[in-house]
Parts: sequence; structure tokens; C-alpha cells
Amino acid sequence: MRLLIKNSLDFFLAGILFLLTLPFWFFIAVLIKLDSKGPVFFIQDRVGKNGKAFKLYKFRSLSKETDSMNAVLTEGDSRITRIGKVLRPAGLDELPQLI
Repeated sequence: MRLLIKNSLDFFLAGILFLLTLPFWFFIAVLIKLDSKGPVFFIQDRVGKNGKAFKLYKFRSLSKETDSMNAVLTEGDSRITRIGKVLRPAGLDELPQLI
């Protein structure tokens, strides 16, 4: 019962946050497209609970040519896009995870 309540609450809160942040999604997507070539979203396969695979979605904050699997970033790294320099510290690159 506790797990059902927790999952329901997680789903409800994520839905509310998604709706509240939706206007920012459009704005961020436009900025990413204006800032650099490539897709708006960074999509990566990850392994979750009980070894179940899932896709992780983030707003792209690195240049398209960056191999993100081997990307060890440092402060002032040239692979971070201009908009990425704002999105990453603010945590806005993580918004698509609400889905």
C-alpha cells in the first residue's frame, strides 16, 4: 500500500511540475537550437532498479560532437555550449526527466 501511495504521489507531482515548467521547455529548446547544431535532447540508455533498462532524457548542453559517455567535464570546458553553461548549474538540463 505504501508503494502504491508513493508511486501515485510521484506521478502526480511530476505531472504538476511538468505542466508548470512546460513554457520553459519551449524557450530552452529554442535557445538550444539557436546556440548549436544538433538535437535538443540528449538521450542515453541507463540501467535502473532490478537491471531494467530505460532511456534518460536531458536537454543537450554539450556540443553535438562530444562523446558523452567519455565526457569528463572541467570548469570552462569548451565542449559545453553557451546555453549549457546556464542550464547545467541551474539544473534545467534535467527537466525532461519529469517525463
